[in-house]
Amino acid sequence: MEPPVGKVTHKLVDDSLEVLICQAYGFYPKEIQATWTRDGENWEQETFRRTVAPNSDGTYYVWISIEIDPKERDRFSCHLEHDALQEPLVLACQEETATGWLIPVGIVAVLILGAVILFLRYWRRRTIQEAMALQDDFPLEGFMLRPSEGPG
Repeated sequence: MEPPVGKVTHKLVDDSLEVLICQAYGFYPKEIQATWTRDGENWEQETFRRTVAPNSDGTYYVWISIEIDPKERDRFSCHLEHDALQEPLVLACQEETATGWLIPVGIVAVLILGAVILFLRYWRRRTIQEAMALQDDFPLEGFMLRPSEGPG
């Protein structure tokens, strides 16, 4: 027996309509009960059910959805009952974290850092080449330093 893994996601249709989707996957045997509750009470209105379907690994998946007012999202939860679970799995819609912007910002920061490193390498190499060219223009051949003679 394999217990289901589940999650609830949401898709905003407009300001007054949102679709909650409860997904259960990776479970075996096929029999599963997936329901919505509103304020703890079973809620069948506006629920769309998809039949249980097989995965390529021999487990199954199913999803149900419901149309709601976005302001009432916190009142709904998905209940999954399966023989591999000792008690029902209760899932609520999780807010997406505000870290979605971190990946693009991180990529931009790495690109900027890479550009700065490349510029500094180029600038250093150019400075060394200019110093060497300057040395070629003013060779030190024939120029000798005499040891200083002591006082006296």
